[in-house]
Amino acid sequence: MYKKTIYLLIFFISIFTCLGLAACYIEDDTDASYKIEYIVNDNIYYTSKVQNGVLTSVPENPEIAGYVFDGWFLDNKTWRKPLTINTLLDLPLSENNSFKVFAKLTKYRCDLNNTQHTFIVVEEVKATCIERGYKLEKCKDCSYEKNTILQPLKHNYISQITLPAKCNAEGLKTYTCSRESCNHSYTQPIAALQHDYSVQVSTQPTCTTKGVKTYSCLRENCTHSYNESIAELEHIFAYETTIKPCVTEGEKICYCTRENCNYHHSEVLPALGYHDCNENGDCIRCLSKNVCSSGFEANANTLTGYTGNETNIIIPSMFNGVIINKLDYTFLENETIENVYMPDTIEYIGVSVFDGCTSLRKVRMSNNIKVIDSFAFTNTALDTIYLAKTITNINMFAFYDCLHLTIVYYQGTQQSWQNVVIENKNSNLLNATIIFSQAIQPDSTNSGGVLK
Repeated sequence: MYKKTIYLLIFFISIFTCLGLAACYIEDDTDASYKIEYIVNDNIYYTSKVQNGVLTSVPENPEIAGYVFDGWFLDNKTWRKPLTINTLLDLPLSENNSFKVFAKLTKYRCDLNNTQHTFIVVEEVKATCIERGYKLEKCKDCSYEKNTILQPLKHNYISQITLPAKCNAEGLKTYTCSRESCNHSYTQPIAALQHDYSVQVSTQPTCTTKGVKTYSCLRENCTHSYNESIAELEHIFAYETTIKPCVTEGEKICYCTRENCNYHHSEVLPALGYHDCNENGDCIRCLSKNVCSSGFEANANTLTGYTGNETNIIIPSMFNGVIINKLDYTFLENETIENVYMPDTIEYIGVSVFDGCTSLRKVRMSNNIKVIDSFAFTNTALDTIYLAKTITNINMFAFYDCLHLTIVYYQGTQQSWQNVVIENKNSNLLNATIIFSQAIQPDSTNSGGVLK
């Protein structure tokens, strides 16, 4: 093998010498350029140049499976003119200043006999982890040789933890090549594990004090721990009204329902100023008796009738849980009633509410009245009436045939009185004396001015 390599080297040195001499011989001008085409199996295998008298490159020997390369020749297939100094000097240039040389390829004897090569290893240098090796093999039946380059094996690492990682410190892992005669190794850091906490409430929070939550690391040989406060729970309140407010203040007891918490306090409930009455005149909220007149009938927020026989009437602000703000036909042709207390929840006095109440002399009016509808006070014995500044409309016949009405107290100014819409047939009202800016009703009697 080494002898063959030396022969090939001598061959190419001679070729370079030939080409150099040829370049000088063919043209004295050193700036001349020539091309040499190397042909293998009728195909251009390689092209080199003679540039300024210097051969730029030469090809490697072609390797064709089943063939032996026997050199470059100037004639194709006859193989009588090998590429030498003398034959190269005699070679004529083609039109494009180029030479052609041809590769002679000879089939191996084993291939000619249609038999496979039987190789034996002549020489071998084993590859290592980082260096190549080679294996020279020769057919025992013919002269064919093949040289196989053995690529580096690369390291075959096994790993081992040489320094275990901790919660707050890195560890080390060592990689060592397991191949024979290779001692290569390297290390890589192992990331810190971080703490693996368990959580336990060491002190329970209460409504007024904070608790404590303890975090402890579960990893072996780690004693790290820390505490975290837990916010107060805050009270969960329940309420109990011990005294329900109507016309007097009430009381509400507030207490915490959490276990082992005894916190409580009381709150004063402001008086509402009115009772929540039922048909019997009893308050269903504070359970007081006879606080309103009995015998009322209602439809939602409107009192629509009265079947009692009292002379002094207290109209309820709330009836069976519903706030009353309207009266409609409530006391029509009731000749018994004399005095009426009207709460401030009333905003609308409807049609014929007091029509035909011939004994009615005094009415404590609501401070929030907006509308007095037709025939509301027709044919009553009213001598004075109080009208709030909220009034906007007094409809037709509202004060018709009120022959005794002589004084009207009006909460607003004379200018605002001009804006009140007063329809026809209310001459008794218009002919009465109007007293303006009267803030407080001057004639509130015991029968109608205060709640019981």
